Amino acid sequence: LAAWRESRGLPADPMKAFAASGYQEKICADRVGGTQAGWGA
Repeated sequence: LAAWRESRGLPADPMKAFAASGYQEKICADRVGGTQAGWGA
């Protein structure tokens, strides 16, 4: 599967690529102090 992903220009390990991207930290920082959303429960 990793070879198939790489042959299409994708990272071999998507979870490692996600962790290395810093995206999780960015969205956590952007959402600090924001208004919570939910189903009204």
